[in-house]
Amino acid sequence: MEAALPHASEDERGAATGQRLHQDVTAGVWAREAEWEQGRARQAAAKARAEARQPASSAPPSRSPPSAPRSIRS
Repeated sequence: MEAALPHASEDERGAATGQRLHQDVTAGVWAREAEWEQGRARQAAAKARAEARQPASSAPPSRSPPSAPRSIRS
């Protein structure tokens, strides 16, 4: 920081260093979040492709409500 702010006081250099650190950490967090979002999007796309490849007949059959036991039927 001394090279960037040659005539700055110790407090000014400390503040500039803190601000730079904050910016670097924030940028890193945003970059990591963007990578995670891309990963989630790739997973969702892969899942959609896999579901689209499944034939319609492999869908689980719809279930009707159970009927009454035979002894109760009239």
